[in-house]
Amino acid sequence: MMTPVSLLAPIAAALTPPPHARLLVVGASGGTGSRALRGLLDVGYEPRQLRVLTRDPSKAILEPHRGLGIELWAGDLDDPQTLEGAGDGCSGCYVHSTAGDTKQLDTGEVRRARHLAQSLRASGVAHVVYNSAAAEPTHSVVRISQKPTLASTMIYAVAMIPAVLAANTAEVSTSDVRHGAAFDNIKASWGKALNIGDFKTNVRCNYDYNDNRDFLKEVSVSGDLMEGSSSDDLQVSYDLTHNFKSKNTAVKVSAQTQGTTFAAEYDTDSNLKEVSARRDLDLGDQKVDLQPSWLVQAKTARVKMMSALGGSKDRFSAQVDYNVDGGATSYELGYSRNLEDGKEVSATFTPDNKQLEVEYVDSKFENGATWTATATVPMDDSSNVMDSSKLTLKRSWAW
Repeated sequence: MMTPVSLLAPIAAALTPPPHARLLVVGASGGTGSRALRGLLDVGYEPRQLRVLTRDPSKAILEPHRGLGIELWAGDLDDPQTLEGAGDGCSGCYVHSTAGDTKQLDTGEVRRARHLAQSLRASGVAHVVYNSAAAEPTHSVVRISQKPTLASTMIYAVAMIPAVLAANTAEVSTSDVRHGAAFDNIKASWGKALNIGDFKTNVRCNYDYNDNRDFLKEVSVSGDLMEGSSSDDLQVSYDLTHNFKSKNTAVKVSAQTQGTTFAAEYDTDSNLKEVSARRDLDLGDQKVDLQPSWLVQAKTARVKMMSALGGSKDRFSAQVDYNVDGGATSYELGYSRNLEDGKEVSATFTPDNKQLEVEYVDSKFENGATWTATATVPMDDSSNVMDSSKLTLKRSWAW
């Protein structure tokens, strides 16, 4: 009988996958642009295949993208020199307007679009999806509601950019390479955007050999229940995941309005698990991503913070947990640095268990693949650090 393992065996053996071109996304810090970026990830693009053009890469709203490994390119559509090379290596570009969606045409949009077009032509970008409703005379409102929705926009992008058609992912990982490494797990995922009635839905299937070798590990369905036409409007999203091994179903519902995101997580095992909020704050000259939450079952208050340090290459994160029953407090500190395009190193230290984890991610080492090296270093015995350390490797690619 053909099983997922036998189907994945040729994939795992394909040590030289075909190269996959990148996509340039312009306007990803806005409401529609950010959902378009999320749609590309949902249909199977890897973060390393996406490049976001932004005037200010240090924007706090872009930190989640950077944390995923998406490249942020500093460029201003009003300054053609900053656009040189932005499309290099990209097969397509998605642009969410360069001006507001109003009935009167912003003449600056024509100029900015021309600058971008000239840069893309010089880089050999073959496909462009330009999403704009500016100067459409039939609209009866000044601010145009963003229709069609994200999913239909991305379906159009799929039709325009052939590289999306093969955008599924797989990864293999090793045991400790310091003690005789061997590939010990295979993971794979498939994603597709669907229309279910009037709703645009993203379906994703995940396979994990170690978790459930003879069938899928889980299937998730996500989308927007309510879409906001601007950052001030209410947007409601959902994410439902079913685990076939544990039979557990988890649901996350989030609502975003006026720059703040509220979320609640529920599953059939624990019922209500967590409620949280998230907002970007300006503290002095620093932008901080603040995420307070309440872990219901653990009776623990948690606060997460993330901020860029100085420039856009360095980021610092901290997490503090406080248990209201026993009064115990735990911490986690993190630091990451973008060494260069496609190469990043990060470190996470947990004082409670005296453990340091260092991770190096490289999508330049091999064309079409991303290698991740993770070192786990116990800090409780300084005289035996090297012998106690563990090093694992992971290789992921799209096909």
